[in-house]
Amino acid sequence: MGKHKNTVLVQAIYGAFLRGDLPAILSKLDDKVEWIEGNPGGSDVVPTFGTYKGKDGVGQFFQKINDNLEFKVFDPHEYIGQYDKVIALVRMELTIKKTGKAVNYENVMVWTIKDGKVTHFRAFPDSAANVAGFTP
Repeated sequence: MGKHKNTVLVQAIYGAFLRGDLPAILSKLDDKVEWIEGNPGGSDVVPTFGTYKGKDGVGQFFQKINDNLEFKVFDPHEYIGQYDKVIALVRMELTIKKTGKAVNYENVMVWTIKDGKVTHFRAFPDSAANVAGFTP
């Protein structure tokens, strides 16, 4: 059996992320995409956590990623695709630029795709590890 078409889309987005190709990522998103990283309400400690709306909001999210994190490993290694959903398990090893602390964890990312575009993204990073990493 071939790959689930939505899984192929998510893999293309991860490839664009690894290349630093933000326009390629944004081209695969619905104009009204909702993007949630960690705590939907945001965080006083982890600047990347929060809810971002639309392509401009997602662009702001990636700017925060670039400003705050240095990735050593970003390894999407398992995918579960069914209907309009793709769940990806991503091993992450990164350094918090502000503190120099290393943070390593497994992130679960849930993608919703409609008509070939991402309409919703929700990441479930290790909140405790992130808070510890951002705390001086």
